Parts: sequence; structure tokens; C-alpha cells
Amino acid sequence: LRRFLKQRAVEPLLALRIKRFLEHKHAKQKKTMQQKQVTLLNMLSKQLQEELQTAINVPHLAIHPLLETLTETSFIIMTRLCTEGVGRMSLASQDTLFEPMQMAVGMYFLSAGKIIYQTSDLDEECLLENDGWISEAVLWTAEWEHMGEATAGTDCEVLTIVPKSFEAIVMLVKTVAAVMAQYARDYVEWIAKCEKHSDITQKEEAFERTKSFVHKPLDLKKQNTRKMFEAARKGDQ
Repeated sequence: LRRFLKQRAVEPLLALRIKRFLEHKHAKQKKTMQQKQVTLLNMLSKQLQEELQTAINVPHLAIHPLLETLTETSFIIMTRLCTEGVGRMSLASQDTLFEPMQMAVGMYFLSAGKIIYQTSDLDEECLLENDGWISEAVLWTAEWEHMGEATAGTDCEVLTIVPKSFEAIVMLVKTVAAVMAQYARDYVEWIAKCEKHSDITQKEEAFERTKSFVHKPLDLKKQNTRKMFEAARKGDQ
């Protein structure tokens, strides 16, 4: 590795970051067994492989109240999301996840490490671990530009949800699609009222608010029935 970097005239600071990241990654792989190393897992049925992947991803995703509810009410859709709609990426310390005014491409959850976030006006700086999520607005708005810069404070493992994949999966079941549509309306209405916007959402600050946007299918059915009766009464009058 050192010879390769030297022959390619890689500048010393970058070479040092590369070596540190690879050393960390190698040490982690030696300490933590990777799924592909367990060859017996290849013998699992498709359903068991999907359930295993879901068990690995859900603890990191279910910190969000909407995904927590989805886990409880439609495990099949949550399994589909965890196996087909969630990607993984590694960041080395000081890597940039995104910059201000960059078009957002996904919603992020941290499974390991720390992200440092700073708004473009330098008005806000915060440290995110596995106690929040990043760029949720990209799931519910047509276009979302990042409001600040996110960089890796340490080596990180990040879970990514891409909007198009998310939409395709949750639309498979009508009751789930209805829950998502109502959540999207409430969420967009809320951010429209906010004076300041951020890409970072801390769980302790936003859990109860975002939870209030989550409706279970039965609750939505009752609400829709009530609206129908109210509309009928107005028509009679």
C-alpha cells in the first residue's frame, strides 16, 4: 500500500487518511465477523436471509417513529425495505457526506460512528451519533437541497434510504401507502411553518412531534369515515 501511494505521488495528508482508514477497517473486520465470512448463511432460505437482514437493520431504523410503527404494523413491508431499499456506505474520518446546496439523494441513519453537521451560515453545529437521522425531507418533498455540511467525525457506517425505492416499496400495500401519505402531508405542513431548516433531526428533540404525524391504518379509516359523515351533513344543510 505504501509503495502504491508513493508511486502514484499521492499527497502525504491524503495518504495518511487512506492508511488510517484501511487500518481501522482491517482491525474491525478481524474483530467483527462479516456476514459473507459465514458460508453456512448461504444455505438459508430466501425468507430467512431477508429476516436476518431485517434483524440487522431494524434497530438502527426504528429510532424513527414512522419506521418503528411500520415494523409493528407491516413487518412484510419493513422486511422488503430492509432488504431492497436500504443501502450501506462507509465513511472515513473527515469524509464529506454532503455539502450546502447539494441536491439530497437519500435519508441517512448512522449504524456506527459520529457525524459533524454545520449549517451554511455557521449558525448551527451539532454532533450526531445513533440518536437521530439525516435529510428526512428528501422522502417527502420533490427536491431537497442540503442546508449545511455533514462530515464524518470518526470512521462511520451509514444506512441510506433512496426516495424512489422507498416509495415503490411502501406503495405495495394500500393501508401502508395511506399511512405514508398522511405522514407526508403532516410533515410537509410542519416544515413549511418552521423558521429555520436543518438536515439533522435529533431523536430527543423530534420524536414526539414526528410521532404525532404517524397514524395507524384503523385510525385513518375512522378519520376518513368521520370526514365522510361531516361532508354528508354539510350537503344536507
